Amino acid sequence: MNSIYETCSELRPMIGSKIHVVDSGFLTGQENMKLDQQQLHKAAKDEHIIPQIRFYGWKPWAVSIGANQNIESINVDECAKRNIAVVRRPTGGRAVLHANEITYCLVTRIRPTFTIHNYYFAIHQCILRALDSIIGNSAITYQKSQPHFRELYQNTKSGSVACFAASARYELLANGKKIVGSAQRVYENTLLQHGSILLGDGHEKIVDLVSTTSFEEKKQLQKILSTHAITLTELSKVPISYQDCIQPLIHSFTS
Repeated sequence: MNSIYETCSELRPMIGSKIHVVDSGFLTGQENMKLDQQQLHKAAKDEHIIPQIRFYGWKPWAVSIGANQNIESINVDECAKRNIAVVRRPTGGRAVLHANEITYCLVTRIRPTFTIHNYYFAIHQCILRALDSIIGNSAITYQKSQPHFRELYQNTKSGSVACFAASARYELLANGKKIVGSAQRVYENTLLQHGSILLGDGHEKIVDLVSTTSFEEKKQLQKILSTHAITLTELSKVPISYQDCIQPLIHSFTS
């Protein structure tokens, strides 16, 4: 699907009255990151471009690492054995195993009266509205404060490798656990924000893909993920698929 819609009220002051919506379906990790990068550079060159939001999945599963993350933190040989690609994101942050999820990517020129934090919050407002309509559950809320990431990274070596080990301010939580992980990149006054909406299990297998032979470190990371991340399926008590989410998400960003 590839269409232009009216923009929802939360985003309209920030991006304009029109939004380009793309549903790419399931692509490889390399294809997904290439499309995100291409859209970012395309928007940076054209001040009149219509902002775009793209929704997509990953087939086969892939690990994405942050723009500045050391690839040695991931066991690429183990990934290859499992047919899991390793790709680098244009955004920062820590490693994510993209498994049973729906991913979004919004690219827009930044208007001078708004900050990237304004965009971050507004985008999550749209996602929250969609998730509430999917599961009918008001348990989803925002992370209200910025956690001490440096302290986490110093005290939990394994936890510092994985994105879903902690939540940033304005990220979405359910029952105190992270359900959406997002990251931003600004390039020549153009914003790219993308993120993972956890549908079901799979992301936690990052434990088996980090570069450590220590049983204790893997056990520690497994515990961190189980206490810091939650899926829509776990929250709703019924399986939630990509197709269950795509129309509510499109409607939320365009209604």
